[in-house]
Amino acid sequence: MQRDGTFDVVTASLARTRDRRIADEQAALRRVAILIARGAVPEAVFAAVAAEAGRLLAARTSAAARAWPG
Repeated sequence: MQRDGTFDVVTASLARTRDRRIADEQAALRRVAILIARGAVPEAVFAAVAAEAGRLLAARTSAAARAWPG
């Protein structure tokens, strides 16, 4: 820690950023889980997962592909 308290401010800022990211991830998981619990069709779940992942990654676009066995 520096005498001017810079380390404490930076550490606190990083902790808040980390906490915000974790809260955003948990909220995204909760929204997808609610869709699943309500019996949403797989297409809607995949679309929601793609949208939530895109939002979390700050992507301009996002998509999810589903591969069928065989």
